[in-house]
Amino acid sequence: MTQLILALLVLGTALQSDAGTIAGTWLDEGGEAAIEIAACDAGICGEIVWLREPFVEGDKPKLDIHNADAALRDRPIIGLRLLQGFRSDGEGRWSGGRIYDPNNGKSYRCKLELEDGGKVLRIRGYVLTPLLGRTTRWVRTELDGLPSAGAPRHPSLSSPR
Repeated sequence: MTQLILALLVLGTALQSDAGTIAGTWLDEGGEAAIEIAACDAGICGEIVWLREPFVEGDKPKLDIHNADAALRDRPIIGLRLLQGFRSDGEGRWSGGRIYDPNNGKSYRCKLELEDGGKVLRIRGYVLTPLLGRTTRWVRTELDGLPSAGAPRHPSLSSPR
């Protein structure tokens, strides 16, 4: 029990010291999704909280249809955990985590790094080594600044931030 409390204190300190700037809402590079990043049971995590186009066929929510595990293909995209398991490397960098791509149903090793004074999050997803990967950049945003018409937010969010 003491180890659990100590681990939570260390994680909280890492989130406040470095991730005081990583915690929050980020708009993906294409402006299609907003991801909320915060501390979770698996380190630093990120979940989709908004989609520009959350529905298919009129009013049916987008689902995780490309997941390799058929049992998970009925999960809604909104609320889906994209990032998990990150630990602070100090000075605005996190590693040791994974990123899930709902467009192809695959997970990749990943590194995160803040740029432009904490306004931009550089994400490097890769296979085996960072040399074999792809980089994208997310921009810090406010959830209440995103269009809301027809775009539901994750149910755990009681109100826009």
